[in-house]
Amino acid sequence: MRRNRPDFDKRLKILGAQIDEFNKEVQKELGNMLNEAVKALARTLLPRIRDDLPQRYKRVLSVITPSDDDLLGILEHDLASSFGNSAEVFKPEFRCVFKDVTYESISDTRFRDALGKALRDSGGERLVAQLFSEHDAAPEVQVHE
Repeated sequence: MRRNRPDFDKRLKILGAQIDEFNKEVQKELGNMLNEAVKALARTLLPRIRDDLPQRYKRVLSVITPSDDDLLGILEHDLASSFGNSAEVFKPEFRCVFKDVTYESISDTRFRDALGKALRDSGGERLVAQLFSEHDAAPEVQVHE
């Protein structure tokens, strides 16, 4: 309802801020988990590549026999860039799209039921029934004299 719009807009801003805060915390936690997974995978792969270095590793490493720390650093960098970052895994978006009410939507009983339920506290169920009632002619009105 239009009279509730300012309150609705305030609540949208609050919801948007809550989603942003939730996203920051999830990004932090996902980032930590992703870093740990990269380190664990690098440690698992280290023995396999130590004895048979890929050509691109040989080009990067200037020493003849690189240390395990050197190899782990390169592996972790490669794996991290392959996995991407946590924002690519999880990125909730909040947007509010206002749409017009069409004849098809008011003819849909699910829409009318949901609208009536949403407006129940403000006496909206009766209002919905009045607004969306259809007649072949103007409804008869009782006149009290």
